[in-house]
This record gives sequence, structure tokens and C-alpha cells, in this order.
Amino acid sequence: MYKVLIAVFLLVSAQAYGGGWTVTDAKIESMKYESNILVVHITGGIFKLHDGCETQNYVILEDETVRGDRQLSMLLAAQMAGKEVSIYTSGCATKWNLDYPKVWAVKVDS
Repeated sequence: MYKVLIAVFLLVSAQAYGGGWTVTDAKIESMKYESNILVVHITGGIFKLHDGCETQNYVILEDETVRGDRQLSMLLAAQMAGKEVSIYTSGCATKWNLDYPKVWAVKVDS
């Protein structure tokens, strides 16, 4: 019985959280910083929209913490080195009348 309850709880929590690896194996085409928000234009790779976000090939980073600084550093390094990236997003942010996926985690692929 406990195993069934745990399985149901895990399924419900995963559904409620949304988010996911929105971008995998992609290149960073360009980045622009405007109004304390970094907009990242992504090309190639596999792009899956989550949480009802409508904007494809773009994600935003608006985290002004140490974590956000590290993610920005990783994105810049990947762009300069020509490396592919994977980006995990969680939720959407409406900016300039569009819903952009919000960056939660960044992975530079080798």
C-alpha cells in the first residue's frame, strides 16, 4: 500500500512541477541583455516547450543570484567555445508580450 501511495505522490509531484530539459544539443546563436533580463537565442538541437510557454528558440535568464551569474558564465563560455548546451527550464515569464521559458539549469555538452 505504501509503495502505491509513494508512486502516486511522485507522479502527481512530477506533473505539478512542469519544467524539463527544454533544449538539448543546441548552439547559442546570440544573447541580449535588456531590462535586467538575458534573452538567449538558440539554434539547432531539440526544443520542447513546457508549462505553456509559446516562444520557441528563445529562453530567458532573469536570476540575479550567484546561481544566475554561474549560469550566465556557462552560457557565455559555451558560446565562445562553440559548444552545444542543454537548458532546463521551469515556468514562463511574459516579457514584451511573449511567454518565454525561464532558465533553471544549464549544462554544457562535450
